[in-house]
Amino acid sequence: MGQFVARNQALLTRSSGVLIVAMSAFMIGSLMLQAPWLYQEMCFHPNPGCLGRASPPVAGVAFGLGWTPCIGPVLTSILLVAANADTVWSGAGLLGAYSLGLGVPFLATGPLFGQMTSAMSAMKRHMPRIVLVSSMVLALFGVLLMFNQLSWLTTQISRLLNSLGLDWIVELG
Repeated sequence: MGQFVARNQALLTRSSGVLIVAMSAFMIGSLMLQAPWLYQEMCFHPNPGCLGRASPPVAGVAFGLGWTPCIGPVLTSILLVAANADTVWSGAGLLGAYSLGLGVPFLATGPLFGQMTSAMSAMKRHMPRIVLVSSMVLALFGVLLMFNQLSWLTTQISRLLNSLGLDWIVELG
């Protein structure tokens, strides 16, 4: 399989870029289209009392299914970029950064949830802008992948970090 991927890396990279741009369009479309059949929510409300020791995993599955439409396009894009990374460590680093970006806010807000309600409502007011900016960043990465120019972006970011005296960050990778 590795040889197949190596032989077809250019095609896979371009295909990944097309898929990422499509995911970005899907996210932008969610802001504009009124198509409930396309953005349908599936609800699953388990009764934890009757499940005994199985209730935490079932609750986790229910939570995961509920969040799939929210994280699906972003996670898919990151998985595609990670799959096209030069090394396993680069891909693992991307997935690790994504996991931290997803998990740390949950862990940080959990104990402070009562005090965070006003901040969360402020974030909810700005959610369309957050989705728009996120989808535009995804589209940029998709276009860079489509034209095999991700290395150009890496070079530009490296130069910027060096000019800011943050070249030690470049050395981490």
